[in-house]
Amino acid sequence: MGESDLREVILEAAGSKLRSAGLRGVNVSRVAAQAGVSRPTVYRHVGGSAEIVRGLIAREVARYFDAVSPVMDRPEPIVERFVEALRFTVAFARENSVLQSLLTEESDTVLPLLTLEARPILEQAVELLTPYLFAARQSGEIHVDDLPAAAEWAARMTLSLVLTPPLTEGVDSEARLRGFVTELLRRAYPAKAARPTPADSQP
Repeated sequence: MGESDLREVILEAAGSKLRSAGLRGVNVSRVAAQAGVSRPTVYRHVGGSAEIVRGLIAREVARYFDAVSPVMDRPEPIVERFVEALRFTVAFARENSVLQSLLTEESDTVLPLLTLEARPILEQAVELLTPYLFAARQSGEIHVDDLPAAAEWAARMTLSLVLTPPLTEGVDSEARLRGFVTELLRRAYPAKAARPTPADSQP
């Protein structure tokens, strides 16, 4: 078994222990027993308890990016794809048992990775989104000069919706979320204005 495969086996075991026993199950001894490997193997390929938690977060984030890419590949207009991707993201985060367990039981570790230390996640998001924005600009669908900044803006809005509770009842319902986000995105990514024809430019 290769090193990456062994790391995946260990993290899968850690996720299983987290779901069945909570955070107390995510220690080197219990994860090693669940994975059928030795404690030194866990330390060598993943690390201690803190590294296991970070590895679980990185694993779920990678799974998210793999899952959301097909949403962005759809043939709909760019704003509609962004709306659907944002809806998908909120649902993914809320339904992901590993992330929810970590956010509930290990918030002191998890929240900094998604806020103050979120640069790697934001960089992945910008790398994912920028080509879609570039294609939309090339086709005349949107008029945005700074594409990486626009992609980062969308990623930051997504993290905020995932991490912060709503203040108004129903504001995070799917229908209202779609309506609000559609309006925000249309303002952020306005359609490219058509160039005036010679007749239009006549006084």
